Amino acid sequence: MLFNKLFHFVLAVILVHISVASAQIMYTRRLTIHPKTRFCLLLPKSIGTAIATGIDTSVSWCTSSTSVVRNAKKFPTGFIKSAHYKEGPNGRYTQVTGRIDRTKFHLSYNDQGAQSDPSSVYASHCVGFGYFVQFVEPNANIYCLRCCYDADDCPTNQPDKGCKDVIPGDYS
Repeated sequence: MLFNKLFHFVLAVILVHISVASAQIMYTRRLTIHPKTRFCLLLPKSIGTAIATGIDTSVSWCTSSTSVVRNAKKFPTGFIKSAHYKEGPNGRYTQVTGRIDRTKFHLSYNDQGAQSDPSSVYASHCVGFGYFVQFVEPNANIYCLRCCYDADDCPTNQPDKGCKDVIPGDYS
C-alpha cells in the first residue's frame, strides 16, 4: 500500500515537471507581429550560434516586450536595421521583412541561415494565426516572417529559396 502511494506521488511529480517544461517551451517559441510597432523572430537561444545549428533550441527574440510572448529575449541593440510590414489580401496574412546587422548577434558572414516553421521548430506558432514561415539570412543581412491563416499563404516547402523568393517584400 505504501509503495503504491509512493509510486503515484512520484508519477504526479514527474508529470508536473513535464507540464511546466512544456509550458515554458510554448512561451519561449511564440511569434507575433503587431503591425508597425513590434514583432518577434525565432533565433538561437545563445548569441553567436549559427542559425541552422540553433533551430532546435531557438527561442523568441522581440523588438520590445509583449505580454503574448512570455520570457522572450530582446534583440541586441542595432540587430534589426529596418522593418517593413505588409498585410495580405483580405488580411489573409501579415508579414514583416527587413535588414539585420549580423555582427550584433555575432553571426558569421558565411551563415546562410535557415527556414523556421511549425514543423521545424517544436512547439512554435505565431500568435493569432495557424501557420508561419520565417527565414533569417545572416550572409545577406536580411530576415522575413509571415504569419498566415491558411497554409497556402505560408509556403514551407521551399527551404532552399530564402526570403526574397518565398516572402516577397521590402528588404531595404
